[in-house]
Amino acid sequence: MDGATSQRVLASAVRFLGELAEKNATYVDAARDAHCQELDVNEKYDGMDDKIFSVVFAMVVNLCQLAAAVTVLLLLVRTKRGQKALVPLKTDQRMTGMPTEWFREAYAIKIEEGISIDGVVLIRLCLLGLKFSVFGTIMACFLIPLYVYGGGGDDGIMTLSISNLRELGIFIDRPPKRFWGVIVVAWLTTGNFIWLMRAEWRHFIALRHRHFTNRANGKMGASARQAQYSLMIERVAPDQRNLEEMTDVLSKLFPDGVRYVWLQPDTIGLYHLKSLKEAGDTICVFRCCQHRMHEQMSHLVKLERRIALRARRAESLLQDVATDGQVANIVNVMGVNRWGGGTSAVTAQPVPQAVEQDPELTSTGTSFVTLSYVRDRVVAEQAVLFDGENKDLSGMIVSPAPEARDLVWENVCVPHDSIRKRIWLGNAICFMGMLLWSVPVSGIQVIASVKTLEHVPGLVPWLHEHIPTLFGLMVSYFPVLALLVLLTLLPYVLRFVGLRVESRKTNTDIVYSILWRNFAFQLITLWLTVFSSSLLDSVGAIWEHPNCMYYILGASIPKVSVYFIQFVVARTGISLPLLLLRVSSLFKLLTSPDEAEPVYCYFDTQITNVCIVFVLGLMYSVVAPIIMPVCIVYFGLASVVFKWLFVHVYSSEFDLEGRAWFVAFRGLIVGSLFGNIALCGLAVVNCGANTPQFYATGVLPFVIMFFARDCENRYRRAASVMSYQNAVQVDEDMKDMDRIESNGTTPVITGPSSLQFRRDFYADPIIKEAAHLTSDESDSGGDSDASSDAN
Repeated sequence: MDGATSQRVLASAVRFLGELAEKNATYVDAARDAHCQELDVNEKYDGMDDKIFSVVFAMVVNLCQLAAAVTVLLLLVRTKRGQKALVPLKTDQRMTGMPTEWFREAYAIKIEEGISIDGVVLIRLCLLGLKFSVFGTIMACFLIPLYVYGGGGDDGIMTLSISNLRELGIFIDRPPKRFWGVIVVAWLTTGNFIWLMRAEWRHFIALRHRHFTNRANGKMGASARQAQYSLMIERVAPDQRNLEEMTDVLSKLFPDGVRYVWLQPDTIGLYHLKSLKEAGDTICVFRCCQHRMHEQMSHLVKLERRIALRARRAESLLQDVATDGQVANIVNVMGVNRWGGGTSAVTAQPVPQAVEQDPELTSTGTSFVTLSYVRDRVVAEQAVLFDGENKDLSGMIVSPAPEARDLVWENVCVPHDSIRKRIWLGNAICFMGMLLWSVPVSGIQVIASVKTLEHVPGLVPWLHEHIPTLFGLMVSYFPVLALLVLLTLLPYVLRFVGLRVESRKTNTDIVYSILWRNFAFQLITLWLTVFSSSLLDSVGAIWEHPNCMYYILGASIPKVSVYFIQFVVARTGISLPLLLLRVSSLFKLLTSPDEAEPVYCYFDTQITNVCIVFVLGLMYSVVAPIIMPVCIVYFGLASVVFKWLFVHVYSSEFDLEGRAWFVAFRGLIVGSLFGNIALCGLAVVNCGANTPQFYATGVLPFVIMFFARDCENRYRRAASVMSYQNAVQVDEDMKDMDRIESNGTTPVITGPSSLQFRRDFYADPIIKEAAHLTSDESDSGGDSDASSDAN
């Protein structure tokens, strides 16, 4: 056999082995795909009416609802009672005209003029979604014709989605070339999203620095100014819990820079006693019995505080033994006075006559320090202040102090370590709730489904035959309405967890926890809606068959696009009108029209609602681009409604300082990741796993993760604190307004009285009420004694 013949035989063998390997790979892929088809989601949403007319009709109905709400608003505010209840901040003139005039007036409102930073963040988030939706709509003009002629055989609105792009079926011999058009649009959409988010980060940094500067300059009031100069110190060692020690320690760090030091007294017993007295007075109405009951409650609360402090100190000492082997102070656990204080006396701090501190109330591990210079505060909140070798000082936790109105005074006395443990418990409760979240979500879906209507004899056939439009609206709309009701009740449960279970110290911290937990629950809701199964079942299926993950996502997400379009439509026609016509305000209009109470924005709910719609837009901008015009309507109207509300309705309850943007950013990143991973699954379904199309889409999730990491490192740190340059400039400007004179060891401020700092700014309000409660008890006791003498 010559060399040429050998080469031909070898080439033939190589071709044969290549064909055999290709056929084997084809059989393996086919078997894998067939197995993955068995893991496909159920047909829960296949009965939903997916006709384009039904979606358009639902949008028209919801827009009519919004127009009707604006019309009713304009009619009610023509009266003084209606204006006081519905637009309490609009005092210049009454509203007249048609809804179009209201829209022009609301649209003309300029952002950042008279609107808090939190309101600006919410409105700009709506405008950010609007910009993304406009770009997505432009891309939809290229995608929709591609999908309509995709040859997948779908009908209704599904012809406008990527599920119709299956010209060769799932088992294909060569990838469809038109899928490259989808990939190009996906890259352009992702690039537009990154560009918009990066620009928003730059604006947010400038906005937040300007906000900190305005607080320090006093432009936002004396309360915000003193908070910008103050620090909250937690885990103060027992030996440092007196005024002289704390002032001496801080003065060494900031010479001539410590203005006031306030040690938080242990007032938990007073709050418990107050709650018990209120409950007892509700049950018992006789004053003689109330006096005896109050005495017993006082003894009960004192005993409870003794036991609680003994247990807390014993736990702390056991931790010292376990970590450092310190056993010298274990005997001190037995020395507890009647209010739960230690054996060592605590030096009382000088306070004005209006706030007299009970000598039985001992200081806790929390203190507030007001500094003379804002630049010292900027340094203190970022630097490591104490040497790690000094255990008593290094254990202190220094953080920016909130405003007094932001504090939850009942929780301020709770030790920092106890709150950390409670937060672990709260996270465990929320995690279990997420695992079991499929029970209520699936329950309301079953209640609002067609099968429930079938229990009424003859109703479903009659509606389907005589009023098919109404039937389709009911089938596709009722599950969405039921889900909205459930999501409306969720923040109240989360607030109970943050306030009572975790005992967080500030309202902003509670709102921040509600915000990200509410967003997590709504993401879980999207997951359950996509997979139509519980979280454990869907995750378990992907865990057991990781090769099928992309197939499951690619086959599941397009099926529920109609449901999510209806969800955005419902947000437009139900949520926005309810913001204008608040049920509570309408009720007060009928019951107590003369009482005007401030109206606050629930940022933990509103920002989450906007983010969820944004996430849906990110997920379906390529998969079902018909959702983009619907998102344009929602974000455009939401931005106008919120501008109107923040100028004419909402008052500022406390200052979140724009922190909601951090949660919103992470949520949008998760939504973008979810959408790009789903696109990878669609590439597997349409083109196969080992194809250039799959690798081209597989890069997108890594691009998003790299961008998120870059923003966290570059922008978040810059936006978290006030810049040192601005702090130095504020101190220079304040020299002309406030002359700081040294008077012994305590500086005295002699500037304008409206901006002067107060020594008792962080005084617990319960201390003032304690004297009133004591006087009431003595009066009631005197009356009861007098009555007994008379008898």
